[in-house]
Amino acid sequence: MVLQDLVGPLALHVSWECDPECLILLRRHFPHAHHRGDFLEDDPKAVAELVRQTDPEGTMTIVQASAPPCPDFSRIKDDAPGKEGAEGSKFPRYCSFAKAIRDELPDHHFLQLCENVILSDQGEVEFFAQHLGVPAVIADAIDYKAVSRPRLWWSSIDWTKSRHSPVTGAPLQWTKQHKLHRLHIDDWPTDLWHMETEGLEFHESITSGRQTIPCFTTPAPTEAGRAAPRSMKGKLDPLAKSRWLSDGRCYAPWQYTNQALMKTPTETLVTPPAFVKEQLHHLPVGWTEDPNVPDRSRHRMIANSWHAGVARFLFMLMLGLVAKTEGTPSPHNHAPKMSTIQWMANETLCYPPSVGPGSWRSTPNCIPPAEGELHHWHLTATARHPLQLEAQLEPGLSQVVDFWQKWSHDLDRIRQEITAEVEMMVEEWTEPTLQWWRALKPHVRPSTTTASTIRSHRSPSLLTCFERSSFQRSMHWPRNYTMASK
Repeated sequence: MVLQDLVGPLALHVSWECDPECLILLRRHFPHAHHRGDFLEDDPKAVAELVRQTDPEGTMTIVQASAPPCPDFSRIKDDAPGKEGAEGSKFPRYCSFAKAIRDELPDHHFLQLCENVILSDQGEVEFFAQHLGVPAVIADAIDYKAVSRPRLWWSSIDWTKSRHSPVTGAPLQWTKQHKLHRLHIDDWPTDLWHMETEGLEFHESITSGRQTIPCFTTPAPTEAGRAAPRSMKGKLDPLAKSRWLSDGRCYAPWQYTNQALMKTPTETLVTPPAFVKEQLHHLPVGWTEDPNVPDRSRHRMIANSWHAGVARFLFMLMLGLVAKTEGTPSPHNHAPKMSTIQWMANETLCYPPSVGPGSWRSTPNCIPPAEGELHHWHLTATARHPLQLEAQLEPGLSQVVDFWQKWSHDLDRIRQEITAEVEMMVEEWTEPTLQWWRALKPHVRPSTTTASTIRSHRSPSLLTCFERSSFQRSMHWPRNYTMASK
């Protein structure tokens, strides 16, 4: 759905699905797709032949989008078996299946986008990154200010080059979560006020933006309900626990907290209906509705679905549908006609900070993660010492090397001129620096001095350098410094 919305009708749409109720929706929404059932029973050669028939010249881009079963990887599962579980074992088998298709079509251009829960085993994240051949990052629908959905996404996006939001054009923001890179989705928030709710109201903490709705979970497979994770023992609010038990333990316990529920016109609290959950996942209203699909199955499918907003954001990055804001290094190699500091500031704008995941391995492995003991034994035959592997530079260091190669012939002059200009700036700012220092609280002043000089801390001069370099956070430093001093 998202892909067709971005690029138009697909020349070939192939899907693998076994669930009969999902197949009902697939056939309704995508009548021209080739539904091939269980991928475990399919032949990669037959799939490759289907592609050749559609694209004999190999000029089209093939997108492999997937979401292998996640129950065996979930962090909320007390004894998640991972890839060794019955469902989890389908993930490495999918990796082999997808690679076999790519091997059959060596002249075609492939892109990949694979989603799963945040795996409980850190080693398995790297295992699948190596088997898919693409890195993983975390993205969470919570950035849309409505519902949480933290997920791992393995993709063909080159994070060393994709540095700006495809929606706003602003630099991508990164943090770390579970020791993995987390991409913050820079997109417009979900519009809760114009959502179809049929009279139901979200909790005030949701509409005000103070909280978000917890990640949707699938309903219990049977009327017997589901047990609460052991990790929640003693942590569940008594009122939420009472609602959970009254509803037959249908969903995870946190789906019954105040912010997760909606209020009816008669002040009754209810779990969000399927058509509201669809909108919270940026799906069209009624996307999962069908006379042959029970309401319980609709909730299950939504809880297993991608968040369409996050998927759209990542597809736009992967397909290059980004705002044209990224600069390219200037070709001129002559002496600047402005101050050297200002020239350097302008030059660095052509090299946006390279943050987030790089193209290098997270850990140097002599032997990649194996599918089992026998596989590990076979891999030892081709093991190489990490020092024999190709060197991989961190992206930020690669930028430094690129800049050095471009200006190596003039670096001595550039350094000398910048040093001289900084020294002159410090002298010019002597009086403002003194005034700033006198305005500090008495208990703060010692932190800005040393035994050799009264005012060694040159914050005003430093902030001026940051402002000339268009350093976005520099304006917050005086306030933050004062707050820290208190």
